[in-house]
Amino acid sequence: MKANDNLRNEVTASPGTPGLVDIHGLIKAIWKDPATAPCARTIDRMRENRLIPFIKLGHLIYYSPEAVVSAISQRHTVQPRFTRTR
Repeated sequence: MKANDNLRNEVTASPGTPGLVDIHGLIKAIWKDPATAPCARTIDRMRENRLIPFIKLGHLIYYSPEAVVSAISQRHTVQPRFTRTR
């Protein structure tokens, strides 16, 4: 692992604001177990379909893990059905 790999995965922000990460850093930040994480291609498709927020600086794309978690939980949370009581 090169020293530049760590710099590529996380861009530090000023204190009090969330850091920005690339797609691989996003997957590591949100899903602690790699076996349950979606692949980078799935995240990329979600970005292309504008289902998750992202920041684009030139050709580089960064994500705020907190904003992505919020967007995923708002959009993909299944509400329980109303059941009648007898």
